[in-house]
Amino acid sequence: MQLEIFNIRLNKDNFQNDIKKINDFMDTVFVHQTKSKLIRTEKIAYWSIVVFYYKKDKIKLTKDDLLDGEREVYQALSEWRRDVAVDIQRPAFVVCHNSELIEIAQKRPKNQEELRKIKGWKNKKIKKYGDEVLAILNGFG
Repeated sequence: MQLEIFNIRLNKDNFQNDIKKINDFMDTVFVHQTKSKLIRTEKIAYWSIVVFYYKKDKIKLTKDDLLDGEREVYQALSEWRRDVAVDIQRPAFVVCHNSELIEIAQKRPKNQEELRKIKGWKNKKIKKYGDEVLAILNGFG
């Protein structure tokens, strides 16, 4: 496990850039845990955030690594994938891999643009299945 420290400055000039920096980083790793603390000095206030993470290319998550709410989403997505595979008479992995379902269950994309950030989900797959997957996710609030 590795760690990274971010400071989110609470002034108009830096806030958006600091948020973008941490969001871009979070898209590239599996987050294990975060800790944060509000720091105030006479000159500046900022959130200090420590992120404990694994590099995505160094670890392969399984459905056993999912949290309770994520497991329910994964199960619903898995059942959907099985039904699609039966309909098209192909193996389930042709529809999408377990790793994709795990990442979708964790990140719960809210639109096609967010779904496009999931590894393996590009235009063709989104056009075929994107609306169905998003509808399943919307069912979980």
